[in-house]
Amino acid sequence: MDRKMTKKTWIVIGLLFLLTVISNADKAIIGFASVPVMKELGLTPEQWGVVGSVFFLLYSLSAVLGGALADRFGTKIVIAGMVVLWSLVQFSTIFVTSFAFLLVTRIILGAGEGPSYALAMTAASKWLPKEKLGLGISFVSIGGPLGVAISAPILMNIIMNYGWRSAFIATGVVGFIWIAVWLLIVKEKRERTVQTSVSNESLNQSVKQPENNFLSVLFSKNFVFIALSGFATYWSFTIGLNWLPNYLQNVRHLSAEQLQIVVALPWILITISQIVFSTLSDRMFLKTNSVVKGRIFVLGPVMLAGAACYFLGTLVSPNLLATFPGFNLWMHHLSSRPCHFSGACLQKTSREDSRMVYGLNFTRGNNRSLCDRFTSTKCF
Repeated sequence: MDRKMTKKTWIVIGLLFLLTVISNADKAIIGFASVPVMKELGLTPEQWGVVGSVFFLLYSLSAVLGGALADRFGTKIVIAGMVVLWSLVQFSTIFVTSFAFLLVTRIILGAGEGPSYALAMTAASKWLPKEKLGLGISFVSIGGPLGVAISAPILMNIIMNYGWRSAFIATGVVGFIWIAVWLLIVKEKRERTVQTSVSNESLNQSVKQPENNFLSVLFSKNFVFIALSGFATYWSFTIGLNWLPNYLQNVRHLSAEQLQIVVALPWILITISQIVFSTLSDRMFLKTNSVVKGRIFVLGPVMLAGAACYFLGTLVSPNLLATFPGFNLWMHHLSSRPCHFSGACLQKTSREDSRMVYGLNFTRGNNRSLCDRFTSTKCF
């Protein structure tokens, strides 16, 4: 593979970046619209906790199955079908008039969203030269938090001026525009096979090695540690998506103008910190060639700082400082991005196996359903 990134490669990476932007905007919009939706449908906080919870019922399962579908039909087609499903669900949400109907839309959306991150990383790795893999994947990855930061003021402005249904229509339209460009420009990228004359014994070893590497990574203490860190991290993630706008408006009584800024601010900081800390981690890893020094010594303090932000958020009273639970997202969310901290694990797997590892890593998302139910009984 060429070391230089061609114009076509940059276009594909740009589209994958927009994919993660759209994906996270589609996740976050329900939180932005939580106040008017709850009021119109007459939902209690407990019911809203269930709304947030059911999104993840099929999320983890589809994250694993999405890789298998991509192996069979190709990442291009599976990603396109996935975005079609999101967009149709966003359009269908405008017809929601009951709690049950809303639950159905959230379950289907969660099933469609599950494989998005893993498939975006897989597609990016196919187009990127090995030397630029870290740069390209980091660029695609920051589309997640940046998507929420960009969409927050836009969607909340639409919700306040034109109603919450208009915002869902807007996200659906953006999704279909993305699909048209994706299908028009991107061609399925296959892995290049290197033809060499090898003995049957060498061939058998090459076939068995990816499986052995996959299993060794799956049961390694590094992967288990990262999965458990993500399990804890996603508590803050789900609060930020489903509860933070509602909390700031109903409990802290922020104005509409303040709300648009404060809701976006943690996600902007997440984007900045993701670049800074991942760069620092990569440099430390290259310098020391140690997972502990290069990854754990960065991840550990970040997790502790996130926990401290939760504690500080209970001590301050001014509205801006009271968003410390939101700033916890900034410190905590970094650990939930497997492209940075599980990178050392994935280096030992084939690209086909790395897709499955990404999917398994995201099965920790089921933890968020527990968080939503717990939060609904504690915050309101």
